[in-house]
Amino acid sequence: MTKIKSIYAVIIILLLITSCSTENKKANFDKTISNDSKSDSILTEKSIPLNSLTEVLQQLEPPTETFRVNSEKETLITGNQGTTIYFPENTFQFADGTVPKGEVIIELKECYSLSAMIGSNLHTSSGDQLLETGGMLYIKASSSGKELSVKNDKAVVIGFPKQGNTNVMELFYSERETDSTTTWVPASANNEVEAFDTVPEIAGNSTTSNDYVELSDDLYDYNILAFGDDILFKKLLLAGDNQITLPVYIEETLNKDSELVEEFYKKNWKLAVSLKIDENGKLYNWKCSEDNRFKNVGYNLDIPLEIKQVVFDLLETASALNINSNSDVVINKKRYYTLNIINSRTFNKERYDAKVKAKKDSYKAEFNAVYMKYKDSAIQKMDKKALNSYILVATQLGWINCDRFIDIDQDQKTDLMVNIAGSNDAQVQLIFEDINSIMNGYYSNGKIVFTNVPIGRVVKLIGISYANGKPTMAVEKFTISKEKVSITNFQEFSLSNLERELNGMR
Repeated sequence: MTKIKSIYAVIIILLLITSCSTENKKANFDKTISNDSKSDSILTEKSIPLNSLTEVLQQLEPPTETFRVNSEKETLITGNQGTTIYFPENTFQFADGTVPKGEVIIELKECYSLSAMIGSNLHTSSGDQLLETGGMLYIKASSSGKELSVKNDKAVVIGFPKQGNTNVMELFYSERETDSTTTWVPASANNEVEAFDTVPEIAGNSTTSNDYVELSDDLYDYNILAFGDDILFKKLLLAGDNQITLPVYIEETLNKDSELVEEFYKKNWKLAVSLKIDENGKLYNWKCSEDNRFKNVGYNLDIPLEIKQVVFDLLETASALNINSNSDVVINKKRYYTLNIINSRTFNKERYDAKVKAKKDSYKAEFNAVYMKYKDSAIQKMDKKALNSYILVATQLGWINCDRFIDIDQDQKTDLMVNIAGSNDAQVQLIFEDINSIMNGYYSNGKIVFTNVPIGRVVKLIGISYANGKPTMAVEKFTISKEKVSITNFQEFSLSNLERELNGMR
């Protein structure tokens, strides 16, 4: 009997152990690290044979964390490096607009260390502007082997650990510039593009994609311009107290009539008046002439008689030209001079900027009304973690960056030319000592070029290569100037020491 009781006791204990194990597995079901992921660090030496620079860099990449979530429920996940990501219920959709049911797989890469950034070949540049990063992430969602995107009316809320940083940051998305290069674009720019229709042109130059509005008539100032075919119209002033030239007198008088000015522009009128000037500077014998220079370029010379009469009345009442106001001018009494009166409009940048601001404010209000509710829900879920995180709202997945622009005057930038000695194949990157920034260069004529680098900053040039089955690294510290620099003295490192050296440079 005692033996039977002992057997039962053993069975009960085994069942309890199994039950606890099952509960632990169930508790961890929502965060399952994929089997093929690397460990969080490569500080323990690997037995993996390395055959190229590519394989060296792959070992520096951060691990891919895999989370399995229920697509129909709101979910908060936390990465190994402290990133928190909030997904509202029914966040995702397939390419055809249908929604997944049940399990969704979330893949996450966190890049906060220098080794992770270099291994992922990341940089902190937006076009030709330098950024400072608070962390970079790669987020991918899939279901049944098919990639998912965020639905139009949904948003993902990301908490980037501040790590002692107090600067104001914003969200950036990675976008491809060429087949081999990418850039970071502010999420606000991507979102605002959807709020506008077309990119207009102002004086031949397209406005930027994130600040344009429709160029309606109210954004222009309309004027009538007058000018003569001889220098005397610029140099001789009218007699009397006005002390202005005849063209200025014509402009100031006609431009007081806003209806006339608008009609001049809408009907594309151009008026050419021929006139003579006597020895006392008095205007006489004026008449309209069909100037073929105007006619040949599409101007409308068919101006109503009453409009012409307005101009003739001005010439009648105008003071004589003060022929003594400029001794260099000689009047030819036999010659007909031509006075041209044309329409003009100029773009009012101040009104345009005000309209852009109003539209942006309106769009931000709309954006906040739709998406900020998710931020509020996320902060409640994150609780105390939210206090020490940058809480940013994303409407798309892929590579995402928590950044801020570094203001640098264009005349304080240069292109840095780098010679490489001691390695025929190296990945070279520039890191900054006082800001969390990293730049990629490009090969040109046997050198590596870094464009728009801020002069006067203290930096480290890091080259990573491969030789004799091991990583090699060279580091050059200097202050940026317009002088060329060289990177030399590549030394062998184990992977663990390479990572330790890289992350110790911050």
